[in-house]
Amino acid sequence: MKTSLLDSPAKRVPIALAVLTLIVLASAGAWFFLDTPPSEPLNGQKILSAAHAYTLALTRNHTAVPTSVPLQTLIDQRLLQPADLGSLQGMDAKIYLTVAGTNKYHPLMSVHMPDGSQVVLWADGSSQRVKPKP
Repeated sequence: MKTSLLDSPAKRVPIALAVLTLIVLASAGAWFFLDTPPSEPLNGQKILSAAHAYTLALTRNHTAVPTSVPLQTLIDQRLLQPADLGSLQGMDAKIYLTVAGTNKYHPLMSVHMPDGSQVVLWADGSSQRVKPKP
C-alpha cells in the first residue's frame, strides 16, 4: 500500500509549524498595517477661528497684535486642541495674524520640519518648502 507524504509524523510537524508561522506572521502584519489609526487631519478652519479669537482678545484688551503666533500658544490658551493640529503636533508651527494688503505672496502659516526645512503656506493657497542653507 502506498502512503501519502503527509502520513509521516516527521513530515507533518515541520509543515504544521510552517503553516502556523505563516498564519501568525500574516495576522501580525494585518494587525500592524491595517489596525493602526490614521493620523488626524489638520483642521484649518479651527486654526483660523482660534487665530481670529486670539486677535480679538488682544484687540479688546488694547494689546498690540503680533505679526505671528505659535500654534502652541493657541493650545495653551485653550483656543485649540492638540488634535486640531493633526500631523503638525509637536512641530514648531506659527500662523501669521497680519496681512499686508492683498499681497498673494504674504505667508499665512509656516512650519519648521524635523529635517530643518521650513514649509510656508502663502496667501494665494500655494505652499513652498525651503531647505536650510548648509
